[in-house]
Amino acid sequence: MKIKKKYKGILWGIVIIVAAVLFLLNGLGVFDSLNLSLSFSQIAWTIIFGVVLVNSIVDLSFIGMFLSASVIVHLYRDALQIPYTLSSWTLIIAGTLIGVGLDIIFKNSKKQIKKKHHKKPKFNISYSFDDDDENESNQNSDDDVVYTNSYSDNNVTIENSFGERTDYISSQNFQSATLDNGFGNLTVYFDGTQITNGAAVISVDNGFGNTNLYLPASWKLNLKEDSGFGKVLVHGMPSNENDAPIIHINVDNGFGHVDIYFN
Repeated sequence: MKIKKKYKGILWGIVIIVAAVLFLLNGLGVFDSLNLSLSFSQIAWTIIFGVVLVNSIVDLSFIGMFLSASVIVHLYRDALQIPYTLSSWTLIIAGTLIGVGLDIIFKNSKKQIKKKHHKKPKFNISYSFDDDDENESNQNSDDDVVYTNSYSDNNVTIENSFGERTDYISSQNFQSATLDNGFGNLTVYFDGTQITNGAAVISVDNGFGNTNLYLPASWKLNLKEDSGFGKVLVHGMPSNENDAPIIHINVDNGFGHVDIYFN
């Protein structure tokens, strides 16, 4: 994880430099002399989907890889001399389907890799928040350092952007959690969390990122999802007991992955 963070930091440094160079060259008319006229929006979308492409490669997301690549090809279809008999939607849908197919083929391999990277960290830097006071403790190791946060609040809000974050919820009267993840990797563990009012709600807003939820298998699941060009997967078996507490999970997922684990 430390290595992945390092590469993502380098990636964003490169993106900012490339963006500056593209705007300068475009302003100097260099692209005009090459018969390649670039608009502001074209440069902006190239940068955005270029970042998504690199992040998808790092995260082994074939859907993200081929979707991003197909959008970039669409942006430069004139320069690449792609005939308009091949529509933009056909190009993007074909790229997405190729990514879905490869994700299915390499599903088992990706699971093993993901399992390895999402084990609970042995060494971490943690921040604990209680309802009335705040405690902070640090622990360092030569091994990978993972930044984590621990909450005992009944209602939790977690936001993550362009980074990697792990959170632990241990509320004894859990009621709700709001998770907002954009262009990052967010993992939230609900081990030791209890629902005493019969039901609780987790709202997930995931865009161009990966969100992983680890829930007790003693909970029943009520899942509602709105997923555009992304995937929401449930792993393991939630409870089917009539008196089991219900966890309502509402997912708004765009161009990302949400994995829900029951164990």
